[in-house]
Amino acid sequence: MHKYHLKTLGNRIKAYLSMYFTDHGFLRAMTFFNKYWIDNQALRMSQPSPAEIRNLSKKGIKTILNLRGKNPYGSYPLEIEACEKYGVKMIDIQGIYSRDLPTKTVINNIKHVFETAEYPIALHCKSGADRAGIVSTFYQIMVQNKPVEDAITQLSFKYGHIKQSKTGILDHLFATYLKDNKEEPMDFMEWVETKYDRKQTMQNFSDSWWASTLVDKLLRRE
Repeated sequence: MHKYHLKTLGNRIKAYLSMYFTDHGFLRAMTFFNKYWIDNQALRMSQPSPAEIRNLSKKGIKTILNLRGKNPYGSYPLEIEACEKYGVKMIDIQGIYSRDLPTKTVINNIKHVFETAEYPIALHCKSGADRAGIVSTFYQIMVQNKPVEDAITQLSFKYGHIKQSKTGILDHLFATYLKDNKEEPMDFMEWVETKYDRKQTMQNFSDSWWASTLVDKLLRRE
């Protein structure tokens, strides 16, 4: 059972306090939800509140992809409850990180989710910048069949993504594919299955200390 199990008024209050303060929901509420339509079937955004999930259901969203997976914040049980209340299916996606590369299994799982989910969908992480960015890039490659060089615009400063920081490892994944593709052209998923070396790709990446300090210490990105 989640520590914020919502079965008592006290725990419900604690869950909301966790969502708004520990999980920085007050910043999302005061500023913006970092919410953008990728196309008319997919929306990318930051962590939604229960009220935002109600609004998403009114807009026709059928499925929410939670890219944070199960997490310890009050946002998580509140999101589960709101999805059940408003008839939205919630899918937890494990293995997507902002400073680490996904395994082949995780990438294939994302593709399977895209192929089987009920649309329209909304996908979110905490801030809507990094994990939402890489999965939105996957969406454009896997669903929209966009070239990788066009799809990687989903990882940009427009959405709060800072590629010079440790989160730039996500950009490096696609840069590595594009480099290999020049030498030996192949589809992105074929490359994932046959040439993608996760550990080597990570070893070949380096970040800028100032950008990582900004993202990790000041913005406190998850």
